Amino acid sequence: MEENNKYEIGIVDTRKVVQAISDLFGMDLKDYALTSLKRRLEHTIGAFGLNDADGLIARLKKDPGFFGDFMQEFSVETTELFRDPSVWRMLRDIIIPEVIQSTGSSRIFVPMISSGEELYSLAILLRESGFDVASQVYASSLSAKSIEQVKTGLFNPVKLENSESNYLKFSGKVEFSKYYASNNVTGNWDPSLIEKVQFIEQNTSFENSPRSVRLVLFRNKLIYFNQPLADTVISSLHQSLLPGGYLVVGTKENIPTGITGAAFQIVDKNEKIYRKK
Repeated sequence: MEENNKYEIGIVDTRKVVQAISDLFGMDLKDYALTSLKRRLEHTIGAFGLNDADGLIARLKKDPGFFGDFMQEFSVETTELFRDPSVWRMLRDIIIPEVIQSTGSSRIFVPMISSGEELYSLAILLRESGFDVASQVYASSLSAKSIEQVKTGLFNPVKLENSESNYLKFSGKVEFSKYYASNNVTGNWDPSLIEKVQFIEQNTSFENSPRSVRLVLFRNKLIYFNQPLADTVISSLHQSLLPGGYLVVGTKENIPTGITGAAFQIVDKNEKIYRKK
């Protein structure tokens, strides 16, 4: 039986890496949930052929330019387009029309993009519904290199079948293949879908989020934070939203209880859609 030699990082070494990144680059990762942080560090150490945490720290110290590559790999969390199709149907049929009809325009924020699926899903929804002209979309990432990757539209075709299935459940209007080119090895989403998106390189506390936003899509991200960071991020997103604006989180997530009653009301408990009071 072949021995599994995958490196497993301990708590002490995890804290050493976090401290080194803070000291060297001013990036604060200490409030990521420990299990998620360890898994991401193990993945990144393996992806760059390093042996352990000390090897990662040594590489970061020796080659400061490597930090961009590290953050890109650390940030990637692949999914598929139109994940949880019922959420996207509600956004298309109820939430976004209400926002645009009440104001004539819509500012939408998609924080912490990694591989870009949420952003491209939103762009397709807006184009098919005719809301793209009236909408300004902002997207952020912890990694400048991740932003550049998303702009290229490159994707791994492995999950293309799931994306197409989700699109059909979303009740898309055209052949899904209209939105990409693929040779079964690599794929590219249509770059025109996001040509008007404004991208932001963001820190972990979201201090530079856009303001006067009507809708924030922050799905499947809270699970990576501990409670203090979750509180900080949700408070920052609350400040970004105009009164009556919507916050959408993952279907298996809840915004911190202390914030919910005071700042948000629940619009849809199953789809995890909240509205700023």
